[in-house]
Amino acid sequence: MVEGQEDSREALRRQLETWSCVVDTATDGEDGVRLALQGNYDAVILDVNLPEIDGLEVGQMIAQKHAPARPYLCAFSTFEAGPLERERTKLAGFDKHIEKGSAASMNELEALMKELRARLSSQQAALDKGSAN
Repeated sequence: MVEGQEDSREALRRQLETWSCVVDTATDGEDGVRLALQGNYDAVILDVNLPEIDGLEVGQMIAQKHAPARPYLCAFSTFEAGPLERERTKLAGFDKHIEKGSAASMNELEALMKELRARLSSQQAALDKGSAN
């Protein structure tokens, strides 16, 4: 997860961990790209409004460097972002856009984590079946 605001970063990290997610955090885009390149992440949650390097650019950099098997990219933006911000993240190649700051956004994020966990379990089952044959 890449989040520029310390309070938001820690709150989101704690919430993700309650859902049994393993979380690494970065405070800015440069650290986020570095972490993404060093690790093998299933998903990356990016604050759109990062200091120095814009979150959209960070997402594009991660996608390019991990192509074709890139992590799932989720943009996290301010509650007032609106449809234009959603369109920008879609055009930048993000898989999901969640507006932070509301109970609904936490429900949406929890649903996303469950969806990703199910997808990863299915992929692992397919790999296990293939190696058994």
